[in-house]
Amino acid sequence: MQRYKKYYIDSSKFLLDSDLLKKINIPEDYYLVDADTGDVLRHFKKKSLEVFIPERKCSVYIAHYTKVLRGKHYNKFMLLASAKCAKEYFKGITKDTLVYILKYLRNQKHYILFDDAQINTIVDNVYLKDTDITQNYIYSSDDTKEFINNFKNIRASAVLKDKIKIFNTSKNQGIQFGTRGDRYFFKVYNKSLEIDSELDFMPNVSLKDREVLWGNTVWRFELTLRNSKDYERFGISNKFVDLLELVKAQEGQDKITEIKREYFNYYIGNYMPKQIQKREELSPTHKGMLHCLIKVRDVYNFNVYQLETWFLSAYDDKGQRYRMKKLFYKLMDILYLEDESPLVKELKNKDKVYSQVMSIFLS
Repeated sequence: MQRYKKYYIDSSKFLLDSDLLKKINIPEDYYLVDADTGDVLRHFKKKSLEVFIPERKCSVYIAHYTKVLRGKHYNKFMLLASAKCAKEYFKGITKDTLVYILKYLRNQKHYILFDDAQINTIVDNVYLKDTDITQNYIYSSDDTKEFINNFKNIRASAVLKDKIKIFNTSKNQGIQFGTRGDRYFFKVYNKSLEIDSELDFMPNVSLKDREVLWGNTVWRFELTLRNSKDYERFGISNKFVDLLELVKAQEGQDKITEIKREYFNYYIGNYMPKQIQKREELSPTHKGMLHCLIKVRDVYNFNVYQLETWFLSAYDDKGQRYRMKKLFYKLMDILYLEDESPLVKELKNKDKVYSQVMSIFLS
């Protein structure tokens, strides 16, 4: 199995500033108002207006969206779109994709009005919610039995096993961690089951991609960043153009790999070291912190994530919390690699359960 291309934006809700559009001309039924509950946003696809784009054989969903927050009203034009509307499906949604959709909504449907001179300003001020980031993997066999068995072992050894679902039907094969409303939501699934039935109807799959897909199975890793808090937690921007720049750069690709490991470890209750560093290389202060963490772990029998919560509880400033979180996992790398306590032995044993398959998706 091997990676096929890079991470990309597979789908998202795009929030455009209504004030940047000259006019919004959609039926009143699709003027949605959302109070603090967020219920409208969660069910946006069902409540919005579906617009089919024949040239790309895809649908987008649009509405005028007003968020009511502490008595203030924030007006946005919102659209939901996927990579099926992109020029090249396996490169995901780009700036050109969004421009293409907006011009279609203006020129063919007259749902919105703006000048061409405004388009860059409009797109540069788009923010994201419920963003799915995807990585595809090519598998030379269509035998999924090994994957399903490993998925079962993962669930059996997980701390939050009740939050993990396994699917093994003719239409859906894979493993899902959490639900779309959860703080950490991601899934690994057999994308070929969908692509094989739709490939002839997808004009944006290149000939080169079709040649690769032929005779191979596509497995997909897909994680969701729900809102600005999720983005902020990982130190990245939820501005559309900023996320595009992130996924273009190798540093950004590495960042997403780091994020998806955290998603996985949240459910498995495990820890995978990211770097090798020796205890003697630490400063005296950091050695003291590590010693304190070991004591707290042993007294309270904390796992890594309980220990993280305890360690960060002393820091209120967001910037400081981010720096201390990086330090915490640096210390955990050392603890994990050098310590031979029962907890660490248990974690190492858990590694063996999923290393054969999940380590591929987590790389």
